[in-house]
Amino acid sequence: MTTKSLPDLKSITAIFGSVQDILINKVVKTLLETPLLSSLFVTDFAILLFLRPPVLFSLIMLGGLVGLAMYFGQKLALFK
Repeated sequence: MTTKSLPDLKSITAIFGSVQDILINKVVKTLLETPLLSSLFVTDFAILLFLRPPVLFSLIMLGGLVGLAMYFGQKLALFK
C-alpha cells in the first residue's frame, strides 16, 4: 500500500507567498492608476472612522464608500 506524502512546508509557504505578492502588486497598481478615487476612498474611510460626522452626512459618506469599494472590487477582480 502506497501512501501519498504531504508537501513540505517550504513549498506551501512559497506558493502562498507568491500569490500574496501578486495580489498586493495588483491592488497597489490599481490604486496608483486611479489616484483621485483612491484618495477619496482613504479620506472617506478616515473621516468615518475618526471624526464621527453627523448622521445624515455619515450615511451619504457610507454610501460613497460602498460605491467606491464596489468599483475597486469590480476593477480588481482578484479571484477570477
